[in-house]
Amino acid sequence: MTTKRDPRQLRIVVAISITRKTDDTTPAGSPDDVTLVPYFELARDCLGQFENNILLNFTPLAIIEFGSAVEAFDCLSQVRTIITGLTRDNPDIQTRFSCHIGEVSGHSPPLENSVVWRSMEMIETAARDEIVVSDTFYDALVKYQGLFEKLDDRTFVMRSTSGAHGIDQSGRAGDGDVGKAATGSAADTVPATSTDTSALDQEFGEILSGGIDAAAAGDVDFCYRILGAIENSMDAASPAEAVSLAGCRENLERLIGISEPVALILQNRPTFIHFAESIEIGRRVSAPYHGVHVGCRLVSQMGRQAKIEYRDNEYHLMDLGSTNGTFLDERHVETGQWVVVPNRTVISMGGGLNPPRPGPCFLACSHGEGARAAMAMAIETRHLSPAEVAGLAANWQSIHLDGAYRWILAPGDVLLGQSAQCAFKLPGENRTAVARMYLDGRCYLEPLGDAELIVAGIPFRKRVALADETDIVVNGVGIHVSTASTYFSRHPPGTGI
Repeated sequence: MTTKRDPRQLRIVVAISITRKTDDTTPAGSPDDVTLVPYFELARDCLGQFENNILLNFTPLAIIEFGSAVEAFDCLSQVRTIITGLTRDNPDIQTRFSCHIGEVSGHSPPLENSVVWRSMEMIETAARDEIVVSDTFYDALVKYQGLFEKLDDRTFVMRSTSGAHGIDQSGRAGDGDVGKAATGSAADTVPATSTDTSALDQEFGEILSGGIDAAAAGDVDFCYRILGAIENSMDAASPAEAVSLAGCRENLERLIGISEPVALILQNRPTFIHFAESIEIGRRVSAPYHGVHVGCRLVSQMGRQAKIEYRDNEYHLMDLGSTNGTFLDERHVETGQWVVVPNRTVISMGGGLNPPRPGPCFLACSHGEGARAAMAMAIETRHLSPAEVAGLAANWQSIHLDGAYRWILAPGDVLLGQSAQCAFKLPGENRTAVARMYLDGRCYLEPLGDAELIVAGIPFRKRVALADETDIVVNGVGIHVSTASTYFSRHPPGTGI
């Protein structure tokens, strides 16, 4: 009788511990500790850039499997760069790292094998910001061995970036050090001893740490001061410092940036921007206040009147079974049928179907040329005489309020300025686009050309995420930014602007 051989599998396991010290001896590591949550999120963002498998998700210990030792080390270096940059002047936050490579049984549970246990054992020997690796992991890092010291026959350590080994902020050696690690002796590969840190390190170690706390506390103005300082220092930063600063900027913007429909309030008139490929039109009867709202009772409720959708590189309109019909430039739109919406078109509603006739509720639509150009929409009442407005009062009490709203459907970017391509028009004589707004996880605004952009009192030359309840200035024009939900929580439909 033959015995089936137990399959063996190679495992590359990384452990990351992020804890907070409540006193000199007791770490308070809890995933529910609100002071740790931003750091967990930063680490997860870094991990998300690499191929890996998270076995234990920051409790406050994380266990991660990688397919490559070099990729595991690169990922760890980035995590350490960002986290230690933010905690340099905050000794209460303790970060430690370990790595191990070994073979395990193919039948063993993911968290119950010798490689995981060894990684968890080694991390207990690591001091703050240190990476402790096993001899097998060390042997796989030929080009980086000069960054480590030998602790014993089975363990090596990469000291803190603020220690005596002058390792750069990325956690990697420079090109010269890498070459030495591949060809020279161990003594040749250890970088020169230095306790200096750059002025950039000293300046941003404290301010970035405070920035994460400020974002968690909702101090948006302080976050923008940090983002402005980061932008101003990027040109002078070393490549390693630039990577760290860019990562911190991205995570600050992720924490404060808007990710839902945006309201831009210009001269007391709100424009609601929907970064999507479709939007519904109709009469809203309750929150949430999404879609194009027409408050006339002759218009069917949201979900039953009409829908605009960007499809096949054009805008199309469909009636959703409305009571009184939907018309495109006086042409009846059959229920369930898509029709193309040309530029400078009027959609009318609230008329009748027996016989079909356009209604008094006009929605003017315009869009630029080219793929994914945004569509601007606004309710028009100029075609109505005073007598007609008075006659509609019983069914459309909010006629003047509804006429103050604008909507933009944006399957791509939204251009701000005075050109024909600009869906959001700015006052002035500059007939060009001066900024673009777009959604990339968060809502960003980017100045174009030599346009001036000021956000929360801070000037920016490059893109910046927009936060709820923030004031911006584009080429001297002041605009208030909020989410659509925040706007309507303060100005419910029918209460005025």
